[in-house]
Amino acid sequence: MTHPYFTERARDVIARAGGNPDNAEALATWAEQAKAEGKDRNAGVLVSQDGALVAETFQTQDEIRASYVTADEARQYSLQGNEVGLAIGQIQRQIGQRLIHVKVWAVTEGASKKARRAADEARVQRATR
Repeated sequence: MTHPYFTERARDVIARAGGNPDNAEALATWAEQAKAEGKDRNAGVLVSQDGALVAETFQTQDEIRASYVTADEARQYSLQGNEVGLAIGQIQRQIGQRLIHVKVWAVTEGASKKARRAADEARVQRATR
C-alpha cells in the first residue's frame, strides 16, 4: 500500500494540472518507488488524463538542461525527437489524451497539504493572540 504522503502529493499535482485526483494512484506508487530507489530528483514521468504512466523521462546535466523521454519509450511511440516538449505532442496524438510531465521532486519533496494547513493554522493562532 502506498504511503499517504505520496498519495496526497500525487493527488495535488494532478488536481493542479486540471485532472481528476482520483486518478493519482499510479503516480503515487511511482513516486514512492522513485524515492526508495534514490532516483534523480529531475527524473520524471509523463502521466495521461486517466492517470496512466506513459513514459519515463530524464534530465541532462549539461550546461543547457533539458528533459527527454527514455530511448526505449521513444522507440515504442516512434517519436521524431524525444525532448519532452516534442514528445508530449506526439504521444498525445497517439493515445488521444492530454499529458503532464511530473518530476520526482514534485511528488517526493516538501510538506504535505495537511502539514501546510497545520502550519498556516498555527500562524493564524499566534497572530490572533
